[in-house]
Amino acid sequence: MATLIPALSSCKPRMTSGEKRFAERLEQLLEADYLCWYDVPIGGKQRHPDFVVLHPSRGLLVLEVKDWKLDTIVSMDRFNVTFRADNATGVKAELNPLVKARQFAMVLTNILSNDPQLCVPEGQPHAGQLLFPYGYGVVFSNITRRQFEASELQYVLSEHLLIFKDEMTESVDAEAFQERLWQMFNVQFKHKLSVPQMDRIRWHIFPEIRITQGSLCRHGARGQAQEIRDPQHHAGGVRRIRQQLGRLHSGLSAPAGLVVTDLDDCFAGAVADGLAARCAARARKAAG
Repeated sequence: MATLIPALSSCKPRMTSGEKRFAERLEQLLEADYLCWYDVPIGGKQRHPDFVVLHPSRGLLVLEVKDWKLDTIVSMDRFNVTFRADNATGVKAELNPLVKARQFAMVLTNILSNDPQLCVPEGQPHAGQLLFPYGYGVVFSNITRRQFEASELQYVLSEHLLIFKDEMTESVDAEAFQERLWQMFNVQFKHKLSVPQMDRIRWHIFPEIRITQGSLCRHGARGQAQEIRDPQHHAGGVRRIRQQLGRLHSGLSAPAGLVVTDLDDCFAGAVADGLAARCAARARKAAG
């Protein structure tokens, strides 16, 4: 079973029906070495791709999920689409979902390519490029492939970059489902990502803060755990963590041993404030 980050139970309240079904298929039909993310903010502009899928041998895949029905699409070209929303009158316009997925993929791969340990070393062919391939695609949760083939959408959407309603049912074959995903890649690499490289990609996509007894460890993009123990020597580190985690809110403390995988702004402040309080208490005890 694949790992979905954040956990599916915490994501369901804000998912569309199509996103829920697709998330369930990802968990059920992909093996344990797959990592999947839902609706995580990427880059300085905090863009939110619907799903990001990572496999050590296959690479990185960015997917957009659309719950449109065929008769709700008013018009589409290679760059834009207009459609009738279920809960609104009139029509809405937005980017062609394939264009949108590609933009998300480019933002994410630009971030990852700044990490030298995820790129081909100097002196080798393709030096500086990512060690793994990436792709993008769109999931149409309420349109079947037969409906698509009978429409004119095939002139503005590349068929091999799409997954349809009848290809993500509960009874779908796992191998067939995975094949639909990985045909979205134009190339395949022989390199297999190591566990440390997978961890680095995971950090870039969704940083994880680990709170242990007596210290807070932050596994940074350099792969080194950093501990903050003394409030006087590491006050600057506390401030940096507070800045990185977001807006500050005091009055909460995190229990020892908690692994934080879904930080919101309020809890982010609590992590830093709880750390500062714990360090101060330890210092007073040592002085007394």
